[in-house]
Amino acid sequence: MSALALSRRAAKGVAELCLILLITLLLLEAALWVLAAFNRNIAFMTDSVISETLPDAVLGRRLNPDYPSHDRDGFRNAEVLQQAEIVAIGDSQTYGANNLLKYAWPQQLATLSGKTVYNMSVGGYGPVHYLLLTPRALAKHPAWVVTGLYDGNDLFDSFDMVYEQKQMTDLASNDPAVLSAIARAQAEERIEDVADRYSEIAIGNFHPAAVSAVPSTPSRKSRAVRFFKAHCRTWNLIRMMRRIVAEKGVSSQFGPLDKMVWDSVKKQAQSSTGYWLAFENGSARTIFVPGYRELALRMDDPRIAEGARISGEAMQRAQTEAQAAQAKFAVLMIPTKELVFYQAFSNSGDAVIGQLSGLVSKEMQFREQFRRDVCERGVLCIDPLPSLSESLRAGRSPYPMDFDGHPNPIGQTVLADVVRNTIEQHR
Repeated sequence: MSALALSRRAAKGVAELCLILLITLLLLEAALWVLAAFNRNIAFMTDSVISETLPDAVLGRRLNPDYPSHDRDGFRNAEVLQQAEIVAIGDSQTYGANNLLKYAWPQQLATLSGKTVYNMSVGGYGPVHYLLLTPRALAKHPAWVVTGLYDGNDLFDSFDMVYEQKQMTDLASNDPAVLSAIARAQAEERIEDVADRYSEIAIGNFHPAAVSAVPSTPSRKSRAVRFFKAHCRTWNLIRMMRRIVAEKGVSSQFGPLDKMVWDSVKKQAQSSTGYWLAFENGSARTIFVPGYRELALRMDDPRIAEGARISGEAMQRAQTEAQAAQAKFAVLMIPTKELVFYQAFSNSGDAVIGQLSGLVSKEMQFREQFRRDVCERGVLCIDPLPSLSESLRAGRSPYPMDFDGHPNPIGQTVLADVVRNTIEQHR
């Protein structure tokens, strides 16, 4: 057989293989569309269009009751509880973002304590939202209301809710000097715009447009890619499976899939020009985003400083409402992933850990201020930082190995256990 004939035969074989692969993918895509029409979980896993939240005139957003793992009242629970011994309120850290429902710390608290626990947390909420939700929490006649305050963005959320969304404006400052400083800072650049850009960086969009004040116009190619990713169920199924692997966190079993995810995110970090920092020490692996976190903890920014003051005032008001309803109140002070790793490895001499010192200094400044202004004035504060760091030192990482700053199932268990121990101590 001549070389030309062999070449044609090989080309025909490749073409047939490609055709078989294309037909297989089309059949899989068709099957997923059919199955998604009858199964809500499959629809969720293969559709990036299903909205997790709905607009709300006061809160800005609320959870979509039709979204998997949400109850009919629009909170993340297996079912609506008319009464609950403990009600948890918070943002995505307490919602249990990127974890199955059963792994969210309020659900794990129910298992560990044997008490009924209702979770009223929503991603993107902050202390003013928590205060607004407190009457609804108390309507369930709980013995405890536990609010998860997250260092990583709650100060920004408090400022935004009062000054931009115009909710609970009585929490705003009456000090002309403070108001003037805020106005000057907002005139220079709105903090919402800065946060939006750095949010893009935090999730891996390192394009220069992400740090430019001028938004870019998507190209025809990028619009086509976005359409494909939004509507191709096969693609979204693969994306979901990859995320599940990434969300496993770090265990003693570092398998091929874990290595694939870690190699991928580490490569992204290397191309991020410093926005992402890849950290690896023994079994501990993760990605830090210190610039993004530091933005929300800059106490020298009058807007963040005001957000800190509002956060403390909101928690004090929430406790007053809880006490009036004969319920106990506590604030769970949830640290950033970066602070947890810094506490665990600060003596390791690791260069990446050293680069977190600026963020850690700002976060500790806020935590000390919150303790002084809130905890030492009668509000019960629960600090899970020592337990999270100890879990990390013991080889059980409480966070996933990618850029995600939400605790993984191990971290959620640590939070639940710390809250359970505090409640038992304050019977």
